[in-house]
Amino acid sequence: MSFEAISLDGKVRSFIGTSLSITKVTAFNLSRKEKKLQELEAQHEDAIDNLSRKEKRLKELELAEESVKKKLHFLQSYEPGPLNPHFRGDMSFVGRDQEHIYAHRFVLEKESGTVRVDDASSHVIRSMVSFCYTADIQFTEEASAEEVLKIAHKNSPLDAE
Repeated sequence: MSFEAISLDGKVRSFIGTSLSITKVTAFNLSRKEKKLQELEAQHEDAIDNLSRKEKRLKELELAEESVKKKLHFLQSYEPGPLNPHFRGDMSFVGRDQEHIYAHRFVLEKESGTVRVDDASSHVIRSMVSFCYTADIQFTEEASAEEVLKIAHKNSPLDAE
């Protein structure tokens, strides 16, 4: 064997060794990338499952909300409220414009059949009575927040004691 053959044989071995090292590094990198891909796929599946659960919960909440709205509508339509012209309670408020706004003594804790409120219009009184029934104040141009709250405070059963 000549010197050139040994030198060539060493280069081939060096090349093969380098190729094996590159192959090992590439295989290692591929293994890491495959592992990362599997982790990402698992995270993706978890995210889809989580989204599916959230969508299901949202649908359940929407159905529950719809059910509550239907029940509320039924209860509101069963008996006309104080804003309805057909509503008749067992007592009335009479404002400075002499219009009767009806209510129930039970709700308002009042003994007499009529409450005179000479410093308020029927719109303001109607908003106050509506609040007693619905816990919702309906402010309008005719019944400003200031006026409704002033009359409500003045006629509060807590102040009468």
